[in-house]
Amino acid sequence: MNQHTTVLIIATLLFLKCNAIETSQKSTNFLIFGHGGSPKTACENTLLSFHNAMREGANALEMDITISKDFIPFLSHDTDPKSPISTARRLGVGVPGICRPYISTLLERRSCFEMTFEEVQKYWTYTGPVAQENNIIPSFEDFAREMSSYNNLLVIYLDIKIPEKHLDVYLRKLINSVLNSAQTHQLRAKILWGTSSTKAVSIIQDESEIHKIPLEVNYSVEFVTKLPHDHKAVDKAIQVGTSFASPGEAFVKSVVFWYLKFITSRDVLKRDEHFSETGKYIGIISWTIDDQDQAKWLIKKGVDGIITNNVSSILNAIKSTK
Repeated sequence: MNQHTTVLIIATLLFLKCNAIETSQKSTNFLIFGHGGSPKTACENTLLSFHNAMREGANALEMDITISKDFIPFLSHDTDPKSPISTARRLGVGVPGICRPYISTLLERRSCFEMTFEEVQKYWTYTGPVAQENNIIPSFEDFAREMSSYNNLLVIYLDIKIPEKHLDVYLRKLINSVLNSAQTHQLRAKILWGTSSTKAVSIIQDESEIHKIPLEVNYSVEFVTKLPHDHKAVDKAIQVGTSFASPGEAFVKSVVFWYLKFITSRDVLKRDEHFSETGKYIGIISWTIDDQDQAKWLIKKGVDGIITNNVSSILNAIKSTK
């Protein structure tokens, strides 16, 4: 997930048979999001990784999505191999699991917006202890086809990786293609869009009018960049009328978990007060949490979901809190 202020947009697909997330009241389904699938057992954002996360017990999946110059949405964190973040990730810095991105030739370090999807699959892959056939970067169409059989997949979170300068050209194409693929393959899960751009939010809202899809907006702020009194995720959710809020992610989790506890406690209190006064429930999703003890604390406190690199750890935390 993006470690800056992130706007999450949940698109409810009316033409699908969805396993609904209740937003007027607390859902009985605690959401366990596999972060890029199961990156500790397979390469992030690959079909094997998503299958593994579901086999481990996830009921939601988080993934990064971007688009090629021939308008094919595909699942990848990186869009430009020349960027500092992409360069660092190829060296193993900031990757969530066992694989690193790999560019097969120095001569092909173009951005994905300069490449067809066929070229992306030819030159971009992963390196790690996984068979090469499982390292292939999938299109969203591939994902929808593969994952449509999972009745227990409740939410698909798409973290949009399109730079601001490319939004006008590519975002509407991405949205329409994703919705078409979801409908074609009868994907039953809700789709949750993530972006740090208010311009992207505006474009998605325009598309929602065209497709008659109601949108809900959730602000998620990386809390290590905020002072405690400035970090009020649920307050922002109430202000804009959203159904979800996120306390944010700890950059150094073992050091600043006390901070997450502080702001989560305040957000839960505010959420419950708001629900008591208005009857409108705001779900709280924490990310990225792998530690079982931290997850147990968050579950007991009353959050509604966790994004994780370790699904089994969160499942064990849930079992131990019952």
